[in-house]
Amino acid sequence: MRPSTEQSTPQTPTQDLDEPNSPAQQTSRVTVADGRDRLIPSGPPAVGPGRLPDPRPLAGELARAVVEVLAGDRPVGQLLTRLDSRTYGQLSARAPAPATAPIPARARAGIHPTDRPRVCTVHVSHPAAGVAEITARVQTNGRSRAVALRLEEWQGRWRCSAVDVG
Repeated sequence: MRPSTEQSTPQTPTQDLDEPNSPAQQTSRVTVADGRDRLIPSGPPAVGPGRLPDPRPLAGELARAVVEVLAGDRPVGQLLTRLDSRTYGQLSARAPAPATAPIPARARAGIHPTDRPRVCTVHVSHPAAGVAEITARVQTNGRSRAVALRLEEWQGRWRCSAVDVG
């Protein structure tokens, strides 16, 4: 028997287990195979100050992507949605021009594609609400590079507002 779903407004506030005072969320009533009804949250989770996802996974992905952009292995345009316009412009200026890097730098150097940059460590601090400052160590070709990122809340998600690579 397939579960049936029916939209409902919360009759009693459903609360996030981690945050006992979180606001009520919209729920769906689902009838499971044994005939019992269950209320489950529907729609995206509440987002706001203090409700953003953990920045650590995004920070690791961004740190690796920035190193790949600077090496000429990734087009900077792939980071457009994750960087603000000022940071995007600064990274674009530092990235190799397409005319000088028509094929990935790793292919030119004869480096195997599995030798892509590896994020070794990610450290996160929260100096203010809606702000995460990240330091990461990325290893590539046997060398380590330090990457510093500043993530800020923007329309309910993290967006990078500063990048520095050493």
